Amino acid sequence: MTIAFVFEIFLPVVNGIVTSSHNLAQNLIAKGHRVIYIAPRWRESTIHEVDGVPVYYITSYETFVYPGMRNVLPWSRHVKQILEQEQVDIVHSTGPWLLNWAALRAARKLKRATVQTFHTMLQEPTYIRYFTHSDALVPVLRALAWKYFGLYMRRSDAVTGPSEYVARELTEHYPDVPIHHIPNGIDLEKFGQSKPFADTQRQFPMFNEKTFIFIGRLGAEKSVDRLINGMSLAIRQDPEIRLILIGDGPGRRAYEDQVRELRLTASIAFLGRISPSDLYTSGLIHNACANVTASTTESFGMTVVESMAAGTPSIVPDVPGISELTRGTGLTFPRDRLEALATEVLRLTRDDELRRQLSAACLKRSRDFDGAVIADQFEELYTKVLEDHTS
Repeated sequence: MTIAFVFEIFLPVVNGIVTSSHNLAQNLIAKGHRVIYIAPRWRESTIHEVDGVPVYYITSYETFVYPGMRNVLPWSRHVKQILEQEQVDIVHSTGPWLLNWAALRAARKLKRATVQTFHTMLQEPTYIRYFTHSDALVPVLRALAWKYFGLYMRRSDAVTGPSEYVARELTEHYPDVPIHHIPNGIDLEKFGQSKPFADTQRQFPMFNEKTFIFIGRLGAEKSVDRLINGMSLAIRQDPEIRLILIGDGPGRRAYEDQVRELRLTASIAFLGRISPSDLYTSGLIHNACANVTASTTESFGMTVVESMAAGTPSIVPDVPGISELTRGTGLTFPRDRLEALATEVLRLTRDDELRRQLSAACLKRSRDFDGAVIADQFEELYTKVLEDHTS
């Protein structure tokens, strides 16, 4: 079969949606299927093939809703032309925005099967505040968001949620839509080799045995300011603790200012964006004490799974979605208690046996997210959707 993955944000921007979808695509190709990508065109659209997967771009224009996201005319004829030209069997949507709407419309006209993965819980208050800079609008916009998402849900033959939490929430709001829990997958082999601790420390001199890492977009929705404040509490008690932030985003300058104001430039560093291939072999993940985040908006948490594959535990807020990944493999803290985050950080630096236990559990649990296994689950779903669609 031929599957078209539709993205609202695409390379060179790297995020969990692109990473997990590309992993799925590679495993589907290995199983004998064809895959194409459809994405909005912008000034950075110079990538026309990714590991053998052709990329088709649709004319778009700037949107100020979310950095990196583009608007596409929802009635774009170009999408329909691509689906016809490539004889696409399955349209796999990755987000409820305008290009995916155009793809769903085109698929319906061509009587093609559609699957949607609901990657991001955009109705969460943190996202709404980020978009609107207002608390007053949160209740109204949450209700409107669920109605809006329903337009996409009910135009899809099947919907998947990467976490138990997402699948449960979607089932509650759309009981008439087939909802399936299928996690995001990763390539476990990419985490099989990394630099030893000494080499990592040689490349990154501040790296020590009490170094924690954050990997992700430096934006308000990731609660990076709260992470810095929570880590500062731990550093005050143990000056040897380090935090390395890997990634970039619109909030980077503000967070750098925050670190300077806290007088923690010797303890907290910003490495910027590192390519996935370089990151996986750098030893930054494998040799870290833990991966840590204060984000409460994660519907899944790709960096948690990637750290798991490296044998590195994570410390995350005790919120639905991301916390289900750390059952037995990491530590959690109440979302509003930064002193509890600091306590867990200090606990992990002081308890070598706990770290060894969590590391072993991480390596064992990571097998559940093997991309080949996840591809089998999607292949089964695609086959069923096609059968139901043509019957």
